[in-house]
Amino acid sequence: MRRADKQLWAGAARQEITPPVGSPLSGFIARLSVSTDVSDPLFTRALVLRHGRTIMVLVQMDLLGVARWHVDEIRRVCRGLSAVPPENVLISTTHTHSGPGMLPLRGCLVASLEYQWSVVTKTIQAIEQSYALLQPARLFSNRVRFHLGVNRREKTANGIVLGVDSRKPAPKFVDVAELRMGDSGSCVLFSHAAHPYVLGGDQSVISGDFPSFACQFLERSSNTTAMFLNGCAGDIAPERAFQGVEAARGEGSRLAEAVRQAMGGAREIAALPLRALSEQVHLPYAKLPTLTDVGAMRIQQERTVRPEERADTAVADKIRAAMDDWASAVTRVVNRIDPLKPIFSEVQAFRIGGLCLLAISGEPFFQIGQRIVRSSPAKNTWALGYSNAYTGYLPTASAFSEGGYEVSDSFRYLGIWALDPSCEERVIKASRKLLSDTYGA
Repeated sequence: MRRADKQLWAGAARQEITPPVGSPLSGFIARLSVSTDVSDPLFTRALVLRHGRTIMVLVQMDLLGVARWHVDEIRRVCRGLSAVPPENVLISTTHTHSGPGMLPLRGCLVASLEYQWSVVTKTIQAIEQSYALLQPARLFSNRVRFHLGVNRREKTANGIVLGVDSRKPAPKFVDVAELRMGDSGSCVLFSHAAHPYVLGGDQSVISGDFPSFACQFLERSSNTTAMFLNGCAGDIAPERAFQGVEAARGEGSRLAEAVRQAMGGAREIAALPLRALSEQVHLPYAKLPTLTDVGAMRIQQERTVRPEERADTAVADKIRAAMDDWASAVTRVVNRIDPLKPIFSEVQAFRIGGLCLLAISGEPFFQIGQRIVRSSPAKNTWALGYSNAYTGYLPTASAFSEGGYEVSDSFRYLGIWALDPSCEERVIKASRKLLSDTYGA
C-alpha cells in the first residue's frame, strides 16, 4: 500500500439554520407562544471523511429531530455528488426543545415547508464546503468525568413520574474525539446523554440549549468545528431542567470546559479504516387496545405537563385537542379503517479507525446504550440516539412493567400505539452484529 493510501482526509464546516423570529417552536405542548427572540443561533454542521474512494459524512443539526424525507434527500444528494452510499451518511440531531419543529407532533406546530427545505439545502452546502476543505487528518480521543444529565424516571407512590431518581443509571462521562486537520483547524466531536430542555416550555426564545452553547464556546476559542452528538437520553433529563437561558449557557460553558480538558489529555488513535453499515430494525407494536381502553385513555391525565402548566386553561385545551386527535386515530386502527403503519429504527455503525459510533434513531434509554457499549469489540464505542429519522422512544423491556410517560403516554403525541417490550433486544442484537461486522472486517 502506498503511503498516501494510509492517510485519512477530513474537512468540516457549518451553516446557520436559525429560523426567523415568529416561527413556531417544538418540544413542549405547554408552550403557548411562537418564538419571540433568538437566544443563540442554530447551525447544521458537517464532517466529511475520505480514504481512497471511501467517503463518509457526519452531520449534526441543532434541531429536535428530522423526518425520513429530510434524511433521504440529504443522502440522495450525497450519492449524486460523490457516490456516497446511504449507510455512509449519519445525521445526528441534538434534540433541542427550543427549536423549530421538523416533525408532526400532536399539540406542537411544525415549521414551514420552505424552512424545512432550507435546512436540507444548508446541510448540503455544509457538506460540499467540508469536502472542499479536505486536509490530511489525525484522530485523538479521550473521556473525562462529567455530570449534567440525571435519570428522570422517578418512582413515587403514584407510579413513575418525570422527576429525578439518583439510584438509576445516568451518564458520568463526556466522550471526546478530535480530528486535527493540517492548516484548516480541527473538528471536535463530543457526546453526553441528556435531553436539552434546560430552557423549558415557558421560554419562547429560539435556542439550541446547552449543546448549542457548548459548541459555540468551543468554536469561538479556537479554529474548530464542534459537533455535539447526543447519547441514549430517552430517560435522561438535564439536572437544571426548566431553569432558563442563563442556566443553559452555564451548562454549555461547563460542558465546553470539560471538552477542552479532555482535548488537552487526548491520545492519538488509529484514524483508519473507514467503514459504515446500517440496518432498518422492525419495532413491533404491543397488542392493540379495545375501544373501551381507548375511551379510558382519552380522558386519562398524561404525565408530561407540570401541574402548574396544566392549570392553565389554554394548555389544558391543547392537551385535550391532542388526546382527542390521538383517540380518533387509534380508533380508526382498532376498527380496521386505517392500517397501523410499521415502525423501523435505523441502527447504524460508523467506524473511524479506532472510534465506532453506534447510532440509533429515536430516543433509546440510557441502559440500552450502555449494554451496547459494554459488548462492543471496539474500545472506543459511543452509543448515540436521535440519529437519522426520528422514531419516538425506545424504552428498556423492564420499563414497560413500570409505566411512565415514555412507555404509556409519549405515543399519544408521537404516533398511534405503544411498542412491544421485545424492541430492546431487537435493537441490541442488530447493534452488536453491525459493530462486529464493521470493526472485525
